[in-house]
Amino acid sequence: MSGVFSAFLLFLLQLPLLGYLASKLQQLEIEIFGFKLGVWFSAPGTVLHELSHYLACRLTGTKVTKLVLFSPGETAKGSGRYTLGCVGYRNPNFLGGLLIAPAPFFGVSLIFFWLTGLLFPGKSPAGGYLEILRAYFSRLDFHSLKTYLLIYLALAVLPGAAPSREDFKNYRPILLFFLASALGLSLWFALGGAQPAGLWFKGFLRLSALVNASLSFSLAGCILAVLALGFLKFLKSRLPG
Repeated sequence: MSGVFSAFLLFLLQLPLLGYLASKLQQLEIEIFGFKLGVWFSAPGTVLHELSHYLACRLTGTKVTKLVLFSPGETAKGSGRYTLGCVGYRNPNFLGGLLIAPAPFFGVSLIFFWLTGLLFPGKSPAGGYLEILRAYFSRLDFHSLKTYLLIYLALAVLPGAAPSREDFKNYRPILLFFLASALGLSLWFALGGAQPAGLWFKGFLRLSALVNASLSFSLAGCILAVLALGFLKFLKSRLPG
């Protein structure tokens, strides 16, 4: 299996799972802390979510018509549905159509990966995906306050990786595009097509490893945060009254 196909496949497996876990994390925060405290607790993630959309719009030349980084409120009175922030845009080009909807997955995950590097500094390995993950996971120390600060950051930042309802509608065609690309490349290599060479291809594989490692580490952060909230929920259920 080619390195390109492996990178695409890993990306396709991790993206929906990260979206589900990030949504579950925000749901637990609201359930345990209440709506107002829960959404304010995850405000950093909301801001990063909207900034990711905005940056993707600017990078692809898409006109932004509205930018609200954080303003929680009901979409309609009594609806029970809430909006925390939004980015309005119009007439995206092909690249904009591919990148704008899933931008928070990448933006929030990369920020969380970067914050992890600040808390647990060390030279990033020159190898691929597994080497990057192994290097960062090996830095965690559950006897250190830094690890629990990382859990807090996961609680505050990672809910922003979750897609909104509108994002979810928009990124399904994108997943199909990436899947078709991965299958097409795999078929090309299986039929004897030459694999690209050169610095640009090595750079692509390196970037793919970094993005996938960021997604994986964000998944791990979500799991740690969900477990921490699950423990708090258990303790809360044991309190009298």
